[in-house]
Amino acid sequence: MIDAKAFMEFASTLMGGSTEFVESKKEWHTRGQDYELRTSDDHLQLMLEFADVATAGPGASVSWHQSLEILVREESAGIRPPAIRRGKSIELHDSASGYSYRLGEPTDKFLSWRICELAQDGALNQEELMTLGVRTYMGEIKGSIFDGLRVYFRYISLQVASKNPASVKKMSELGDAALFQLAYNMNIACAPMAEFDDFPARRTRTTRRRRVALEDVEPPRLAYSRDLVHHYLLAVSSREPMVSFLSYYHIAEHFFEQIYNEEVRSQIRKKIQAPSFSANRELDIAQLVKLVSKLTREQRDDATPVNEQKALELVVSRYVDIAELTESISSLDGSAIAYYKSNKIDFSEGDVIPFGEAENTKIVTSLARRVYKTRNAIVHSKNNDLPRYRPFDHANRLRRELPLLRSLSEAIIISSSDPIT
Repeated sequence: MIDAKAFMEFASTLMGGSTEFVESKKEWHTRGQDYELRTSDDHLQLMLEFADVATAGPGASVSWHQSLEILVREESAGIRPPAIRRGKSIELHDSASGYSYRLGEPTDKFLSWRICELAQDGALNQEELMTLGVRTYMGEIKGSIFDGLRVYFRYISLQVASKNPASVKKMSELGDAALFQLAYNMNIACAPMAEFDDFPARRTRTTRRRRVALEDVEPPRLAYSRDLVHHYLLAVSSREPMVSFLSYYHIAEHFFEQIYNEEVRSQIRKKIQAPSFSANRELDIAQLVKLVSKLTREQRDDATPVNEQKALELVVSRYVDIAELTESISSLDGSAIAYYKSNKIDFSEGDVIPFGEAENTKIVTSLARRVYKTRNAIVHSKNNDLPRYRPFDHANRLRRELPLLRSLSEAIIISSSDPIT
């Protein structure tokens, strides 16, 4: 751990200023071109103690006893949503499980650990010094060195805390659950960062969100697959409809092989367990071979024997309630259901979906055909007579399919989750 003097000198240099210790006040005074900050030495020493006992977690995260702070990249708008702009945060508390969550600017102890790590890495280079854009905001800051560092880094972090002992892995999973909860309800899409990046890339724009007030958002009750949540966050945050569509599709695709193979085994088992089947009869063996051939007729690109359209039907049948799906789609776009019922997709020849006008099995089949044909039109771009997607010509048309894909993916993520214990 570095000492207080080294910490303050490094941090002030990083922000283009200088620092001195005022013995009579037991304070560190940091001055720059447009700002002056005062930091209590007692508070600084406490934060350095936190930095000393901190442990680097997965990706860009830091853990302490019963808490984890995860650096996230906010992807949902050109500017931060009002709920997490400077000085504000979103807080969720689950009194039953003892877990709490806070999304907003990083804590002092997180920043103290980060500065210690940077200082120990070596000398600063010119690219790491304060940019003009950051300096514009420095004059508005009043407070300690940590308030200045929050402006400098422009970090957003998700803090997960537990009243009871909890592993880093457990808290990381809960962090993913909280991020899904916020993206689902408020379209605030924050993705965990894989590594530290002090100058986050520009943020992108999301689509329409459900109208859920912040005070109505509950803490997560379910733990979700990390892979699925990350596909979902990418889909919600992307301004390119093709990326969103495929990211949502990957969530269903995640289960294709597992569920389709279960169906294949079930049908084969049913065939050979039938009282009329005999392994000594050539006709019965031939019929069994024909059944297996039919079930594995279509193959994916990796040659795994899976009929993807049928697999999509099976995934939807297992994880999606059609009535709830209809309601979810309508919450995103009130005109979408009527649109899907009366409009095929011209560039993919995707089927209409008879919501409310047919049995659920027919709705599922039509839905799977619409989604799978559109997926094929996007990923296959051979110059032939098959339907294909042209990025700029068909972008707005594809965007109308996103409420369907988003609602499908949300149902799959939720239905395949486990309760938080």
